[in-house]
Amino acid sequence: MELIDAGRALGANRINTIFKVILPSSLPGIWDACRLMIGAGWTFVIIAEIVGASSGLGHLMIESQRFLRTANIFAAIIIIGFLGLITDYFFEITYKLLFPWSEKTHAGIETHYKSV
Repeated sequence: MELIDAGRALGANRINTIFKVILPSSLPGIWDACRLMIGAGWTFVIIAEIVGASSGLGHLMIESQRFLRTANIFAAIIIIGFLGLITDYFFEITYKLLFPWSEKTHAGIETHYKSV
């Protein structure tokens, strides 16, 4: 609400308030929520493959368990972890590119002004 009031005080109309204040302040949070939900989505995909698919990494793990192929199980686990890591890095890098004004982008950098 403070950002909206500041935008209005600086002369922004309704359209400018939406596109210049509300969206830029809310999109980083929406992007983070998508990043978290992609991780949950990967989990559900693997569980669905384990339970009832006839192909995929989950199915490979179940078939390997039946025939005691532990190397295949570990390979599938490593591939799943690697895919999750790549997806997470993709979201992190694109976050920094899409939202350079966000506080999270500058994490670890001293941004507080020191009083003289």
